[in-house]
Amino acid sequence: MELDTSSIEKRFAFGFLQQLLRWMDISQEFIAHLEAVVSSGRVEKSPHEQEIKFFAKILLPLIKQYFTNHCLYFLSTPAKVLGSGGHASNKEKEMITSLFCKLAALVRHRVSLFGTDAPAVVNCLHILARSLDARTVMKSGPEIVKAGLRSFFESASEDIEKMVENLRLGKVSQARTQVKGVGQNLTYTTVALLPVLTTLFQHIAQHQFGDDVICKGS
Repeated sequence: MELDTSSIEKRFAFGFLQQLLRWMDISQEFIAHLEAVVSSGRVEKSPHEQEIKFFAKILLPLIKQYFTNHCLYFLSTPAKVLGSGGHASNKEKEMITSLFCKLAALVRHRVSLFGTDAPAVVNCLHILARSLDARTVMKSGPEIVKAGLRSFFESASEDIEKMVENLRLGKVSQARTQVKGVGQNLTYTTVALLPVLTTLFQHIAQHQFGDDVICKGS
């Protein structure tokens, strides 16, 4: 049985997820600015330098540690508690799904912008993927959350199709020097997308979420 809203909102996990989602929205702004600066070839100090440092040095390690330690909480249900810490509410499960989708959208085609912090960003996606209760979200979540997860898979399909087409046309060998979009697609797909998809599909198979995500979610 789902707890009442006021009880759920008092939980640490709920407030923490709210803050993380807020920071993902803020991050969209400064990552977009950084992308514009890099694309233009300008050399200038970013006005968002403090936000970038906070994102890379504090937010990412915090996400990694928290969800590594508490993934069973988000996967547990009232009927099946997997750990000793109870179970997340449906709302919290929806929020972590939105967090995964927002971070994935932030990284898409931009993984090289994160420089030496790129592995940390990708690692966070792996950890969030292993914390998703996709069955609960696809069965009872609001349409906007389900649409976000569907959009992730649709974008992944487009990116993989594009990479395969570039390989077929022999564009990959010249990607880094001549065709910028090809290079971005190749880097993102190989460094982030395919590894994260592998983790996500392994997670879906392990918890038998396939029918809910792939069949009912399509």
